[in-house]
Amino acid sequence: MKKFQNISIILIFLITITLDSQTAKRESYIDIPSAHLTKGLFINLNGSFPTGSENEVSTDVNSGLEFALNRFNILLNWYSTSNFSLDLSYLLLEQNGMIPSLSFGIDNITYRQYISPIGHAEGDTQNTYADEGYDPRPPEVVSAYLVATRKFSENFEMTLGLGRGRFIGYGPRSHLLNLDVFFDEKNEMFAFGFFGGLKYTIPHGPSIVIEIDGRDANLGIQYEYGLFKGTLGFIKLEQLASEEGSNLTPRINASFSFKTYSFEAPKSGMVNINLLDLNSDKPIAGKLIYEDGKPITVYISSTGKKTLTLDPGTYLFTLSSPDYKMKQAKIPIRPGQVLNFTVKLQKKLTPDMLSSLELTQKALEDYKNKKYKEARSKLNAALQLYPENEKAREGLQLVEKTIQEEVRSLKEQARSQEAVNLRKAIALWQEVLYWEPSSEVEAHIRELRSRLASLTKPKPKKKPAPAKKKPTLSAAQIENFYKAGIKEYVQGNYREAANYFQKILDANPNHEGAKRYLKKAKEKL
Repeated sequence: MKKFQNISIILIFLITITLDSQTAKRESYIDIPSAHLTKGLFINLNGSFPTGSENEVSTDVNSGLEFALNRFNILLNWYSTSNFSLDLSYLLLEQNGMIPSLSFGIDNITYRQYISPIGHAEGDTQNTYADEGYDPRPPEVVSAYLVATRKFSENFEMTLGLGRGRFIGYGPRSHLLNLDVFFDEKNEMFAFGFFGGLKYTIPHGPSIVIEIDGRDANLGIQYEYGLFKGTLGFIKLEQLASEEGSNLTPRINASFSFKTYSFEAPKSGMVNINLLDLNSDKPIAGKLIYEDGKPITVYISSTGKKTLTLDPGTYLFTLSSPDYKMKQAKIPIRPGQVLNFTVKLQKKLTPDMLSSLELTQKALEDYKNKKYKEARSKLNAALQLYPENEKAREGLQLVEKTIQEEVRSLKEQARSQEAVNLRKAIALWQEVLYWEPSSEVEAHIRELRSRLASLTKPKPKKKPAPAKKKPTLSAAQIENFYKAGIKEYVQGNYREAANYFQKILDANPNHEGAKRYLKKAKEKL
């Protein structure tokens, strides 16, 4: 953005110094004055060249010196070694609500009766642009005017004025702006005419300007950056409607204004500080130290908020809080700027905090490997060591949510199997019991086993086959082996888990849970 701004300034300046010039005020639109006043000392350049007219004027670099203080504005225009003029204006009113700013001014105070952007030729009233050689020609000397400007918003404003001299013209259309249009005869010495313009400023960008007076209609863009203000315009647009065969054409206009000194004290800037804990984003108390000729200390309350008003410049802010690491930052403060500055400080880590962070990292690895119970245990331990460990707190919430979803799914499956396959339902409830120990679930499993026992009819005894005698395990041993097998499976020890489930099936081939997990364990091997 800065590169674009610098290139724009250089281009407007180079165009300006090669043109035939008429110096404009700092707060002019393109050609007409406004009721704005900016205090300071300015060097101004302004000029234009024809886009295709045969009535070309030789190159002439003109300049002006402008002085604005309090409500007065003084501008000295220099056209050549023998042609110069003085412009004066006074700010009568500043905008207040619906009432616009109002200024009175006199342009072209000089010893010449006729003066134009190309100077003056002795005894020649036609030494001006071809389209302004009116007969009779209104004298430009002492061009008095009254102008009002009103800003309707930060981006849009309007200017309207009434003036004589250089504001009066007798073109085919522009003469309609003159008051003597209501009279039978022209009165070029005392005639007054209207002028006006609109200006829209693109946020953080240039302004678009359109204006009209008794001599021409103009359109252009205006850009202000720091001490510089430049305008590039397309003027005398009425020539686009000239009669066929006319050698009159519109002109390209450029102006350049540079503030060399300001009589206004620079506006202060404001910075809103918001001091937060890095992990929790909660406000913390602390202090700020910055340099302003000498070190200045500002204390920040437990709300974490502090507002400072500072002169323009760049400040080194040092922010600190007990048990937190200090942080520094360079802060540029611009005139009239409101800056929101949020700083997050990191706590100094104790051995317990380091252990907590290490446990948190291991727990997250367990979570990725679906070892949810181990992850939950580690995260609880991490929070005991460092209760403000937000990463552990968020991780624990995630683990608990995952376990709840797993338990909810197992419960739904178990309930759906109770009317179909009691053994499978019991196995599913045993898995629920592993994840979520509960006396209610244990009682429900006992009830289901009782139902299963009542439904099982004794089968006729058969002679034992001369086969290998199966190992016998009690119901309690089978239950313990099953829990141990599930634990090994969850921890990823699939071979050990398979051994447990195989022992159960050797003793009870109809154990549904052992069958299912043995198959899963073998698939993992």
